Amino acid sequence: MDDKTKQKVRAFLEAGGIVTQADGMRIAQTTCIKDYCGFLIRKDHLPIQKKWETAPSGKRYKIYFLERLDDRKLV
Repeated sequence: MDDKTKQKVRAFLEAGGIVTQADGMRIAQTTCIKDYCGFLIRKDHLPIQKKWETAPSGKRYKIYFLERLDDRKLV
């Protein structure tokens, strides 16, 4: 796993960005953004959330975003 690419993805998420597969190509020149997000979840313990979205055309795609502490529901 390329550390430089991992740091680009991490910085983008920490800045409040939402990452899609297309963003992976744009910000990190990678087509496997899910692998980098999975690595950041497992190894760096980042609270990255993932969610399916639907485009107006009906096509579904996954987004990745960093869970903010104030977004968590405290019970």
